[in-house]
Amino acid sequence: MVFIKITIPVIALIFQTTNPLNFNQFVKNLKTSSEPERHNIISEYLTAQKTFPAIEQDSLVHFIWYGKTNNVLLKGDINRNPSLSDSMEILRCGSLNFFYKTLIIPKNARLNYWFEIDGKKVLDPGNTRIIIGKSGKYSELAMPGFTSSESLVYNPEIKHGKIDSFIFKSSNDLIKARKIKVFLPSGYDTLSFLPTVYVHDGDEALKLGLYINVLDNLIAEGKIRPVLAVFIPPVDRQSEYLWTKLNRYSDAICNELVPFIDRHYATSPLPKHRGIIGIAEGGHIALYTALHRYDIFQNTASQSAVISTRLSDELFAISNNPYFPSAMKIYMDAGRYDLVLNPGKKNSVDYLKQNREFSDELYHIGIQHIYNEYNDGHSWANWRQRAEEILGYFFGVY
Repeated sequence: MVFIKITIPVIALIFQTTNPLNFNQFVKNLKTSSEPERHNIISEYLTAQKTFPAIEQDSLVHFIWYGKTNNVLLKGDINRNPSLSDSMEILRCGSLNFFYKTLIIPKNARLNYWFEIDGKKVLDPGNTRIIIGKSGKYSELAMPGFTSSESLVYNPEIKHGKIDSFIFKSSNDLIKARKIKVFLPSGYDTLSFLPTVYVHDGDEALKLGLYINVLDNLIAEGKIRPVLAVFIPPVDRQSEYLWTKLNRYSDAICNELVPFIDRHYATSPLPKHRGIIGIAEGGHIALYTALHRYDIFQNTASQSAVISTRLSDELFAISNNPYFPSAMKIYMDAGRYDLVLNPGKKNSVDYLKQNREFSDELYHIGIQHIYNEYNDGHSWANWRQRAEEILGYFFGVY
């Protein structure tokens, strides 16, 4: 066993300040000036503004690029699809060009963005806030009303849990072996009957979701009971979480991994003490497993989940099943800037729309649950902000 320390960059917690200058007036000055004069006006503005993007009135956001290029596009969560972009206005300044784009964005939003310059991804050089995601680095727009969860920050003053690991191999050869990591809460050797939470996309949840920090902090503060967390990485993600291996994978979790954990660790055998969590496709397998195997899991959370007809089929079966537990806890969330696949086409998939509709289905058949929407996008920088709420919902001390 080894200790693990996960830190969150300080720059991710520093937010943009309100713009002290009037951007529209600045642009008017530029437009009424000659090209040679514009460089000095821009230099004065950039020196005075200091932080970027520039924000006015808590919701008016000005994205800026100044340099020697002829084509700059604004991309990111704002467009809800990585292939889409916003064009930027251009003002010629001799050998350099000034690009800008003004958008109205909710005052509590947090979004990832970047510039595409001559076909290449470039971070905002005026913005020191950098977010690391599953596909690399992004510039972060944190609006004045956005507050990051303090539970994400590593606290050296508290006791910390440990990470154990083992290789899990299913009896079904179609489900490939993988390395499972297990979080053991501080004081584990003196604990028993621990609740458990099974987290899909386990390696990303540890690295990008900062789950260890959240668990350590919430346990130390007495906000949740000591919890054992099982982090499961995918091997064939789409097939296991969504398509041809869905049932086999779910069965392997319920019939083999859960019994293994209960035999080898000090856990509770009760379904009401088990939770299962996932994001995107992982949210789909979390919902499916809990709805299909409520004899094993009675707490489930999905974030920006893929919603398939398989989930609706499970709801139909539940609606005719008097034994479905009324104590089942279901948590769902999605971002208002969440992903849209194949935008503008007949086969378009809107994550936000689908999650809203599935929440309505749950209400229609009388299943109580929590469904939240946030002014955020489809990324770990969004999902990790909700870990405290999810764990508190499942295992909170009241």
